Amino acid sequence: MTIIDMIKERTIEVGDCWEWQGALQACGTTPTIRHKQRTMSVRRLIMEVQGYSLESKVATCTCGNHLCVNPEHVEIITRKKLTKRVASQIRRSVSVIRMAKISSVARQHAKLNEQLAEEIRQADGTQREIAKRFGVSQATVSVIKRGKTWRDYNNPFAQLIGASNK
Repeated sequence: MTIIDMIKERTIEVGDCWEWQGALQACGTTPTIRHKQRTMSVRRLIMEVQGYSLESKVATCTCGNHLCVNPEHVEIITRKKLTKRVASQIRRSVSVIRMAKISSVARQHAKLNEQLAEEIRQADGTQREIAKRFGVSQATVSVIKRGKTWRDYNNPFAQLIGASNK
């Protein structure tokens, strides 16, 4: 029996992922295993068995499932790259939540509401015609259509819409 087979026996298949059912590191996020008198990361063991050099690198999963140990989902990256990846994920999720809260407070005193902003986003015609129809300026119509203001924060692409127009 190979080490990969031994690891697979201690997992449950969830989609493409092999979710680890064994021990976890103290923080509860890294699957660990006892191998050759030492405790180590299951992902690290998988990469060592496949012949990869792990000197000053980290074995992590690409699927985002912290319990996944599927060899096809394991990659080796530097700690610096891992730190950047995690930081960008945190920043992205925090900034959308934060901006939604700030916008909801500012919108309490606005002439428009979310429904009217959505109608402006979907409206056809020139910006001047749309502005006249809704009683706002052409500049307001422009920034709404470009996603600079009145973003739909329920839309999973809300952050990308405004980012592409900076």
